[in-house]
Amino acid sequence: MKSRSILIGALGLAPALTLAQVWDLKQDFSTTQNPNGAWQYGKYNASGVFSANVAGNFLGLATGWVGDDQDRPFVGRVDNAFNGVSVGDIMFHVDYPTAANPYAGTRWTSPISGNIDVTATFYAGDSASVAEGVPSNDDYFIGQSIDQAGDWTITFSQNVVAGDYLDFFIGPDSGGSTSFTSTPVDIHITSSTVPEPASMAALGLGALSLIRRRRK
Repeated sequence: MKSRSILIGALGLAPALTLAQVWDLKQDFSTTQNPNGAWQYGKYNASGVFSANVAGNFLGLATGWVGDDQDRPFVGRVDNAFNGVSVGDIMFHVDYPTAANPYAGTRWTSPISGNIDVTATFYAGDSASVAEGVPSNDDYFIGQSIDQAGDWTITFSQNVVAGDYLDFFIGPDSGGSTSFTSTPVDIHITSSTVPEPASMAALGLGALSLIRRRRK
């Protein structure tokens, strides 16, 4: 009987884990809500200041969110395959270098505090090269690639507090190219698995109960 009590107490020591949370740009994407949960779809000026786009389409080929001009800078889901992008892709397209907001992208604002793992891929897409960047809190670049014509993937881990944000954007290359810059983008963010606070409290109570039973 004593051994059974100890076993039950020991089993009670194992804390339940909070399942990792996942944010995926393609799976989460919305053509009707902006902001959409942790995501915002928008544009950036030359100083990196972000503002949300409004609903629109890109040449009737993709649906999503447009900036200052009729169809760009653009962030949206591809409806009809064209020039390096496939149906279902989430694509960015830049605006002209002289525009007030030439950069297109998405901002992810963390709803949690803890560690996250991030993988972002900017695919080659159309034929022109673009500038690509991933800054954190408008503070520093985690990574950037200038005049990128091929695929570019960045993978990193970071500790965040609720309200921190990451930006993922493209802009005109050093030559000022704006045509043929449709760029498919995948972004996958996962939180680390951690013990639930209630489980940690139960762990302490379980240990105390086990000690008392063993003393008896």
